[in-house]
Amino acid sequence: MVNFDPTRPETIERFARAWQRVGGSWEHQPDPISARLALLLRIREGGVHRVAAPAPQTLPIPGLTEAFRDANIVLVRPEERGPLEEVTLAVSGAHAGLAATGSLVFSPPSPRDWLVHILSGRQIVVLPTSELYPDMTAWRETWQKEGRAEACERALIVSGPSVSRDIELVPHFGMFGPRNIHVILFDDFD
Repeated sequence: MVNFDPTRPETIERFARAWQRVGGSWEHQPDPISARLALLLRIREGGVHRVAAPAPQTLPIPGLTEAFRDANIVLVRPEERGPLEEVTLAVSGAHAGLAATGSLVFSPPSPRDWLVHILSGRQIVVLPTSELYPDMTAWRETWQKEGRAEACERALIVSGPSVSRDIELVPHFGMFGPRNIHVILFDDFD
């Protein structure tokens, strides 16, 4: 296997180019604090005050619980009963990124946690650059060596926003999931 260093700018660019090819947008932040600020700014675009999200402590950016509270952003957990139809934005953390295909890997702990990935038309995903892998094989091998084989088995792999084409090959976005996914990559190395 090729020596793959997620801290190298070429690695980030490879993932970003592939992610853009599948229709996603992205940005790169130098640290978790900048990523937290970028996330809050993106949420506030368009006046959003309610977002679907897992528990903030499960996202890979520290201090989100307080940041959401201070910004008056209400989190709607997918497992909570209530008016999810008024939620237009979802926030989640990817567990890995596959640079060869620009794919995001989600491995939520329970089946209800999958809902955050399909609830809204817009999604913001945070991903630490330490979790970038060259391809699916490298990701699976690494996780299996780390004792996370079970997480590989229940993983959801997303390769861009939801798109479907009709009989005339006209694309329709957002048919079975978000029509827009923005990834905030951030460096989490010392």
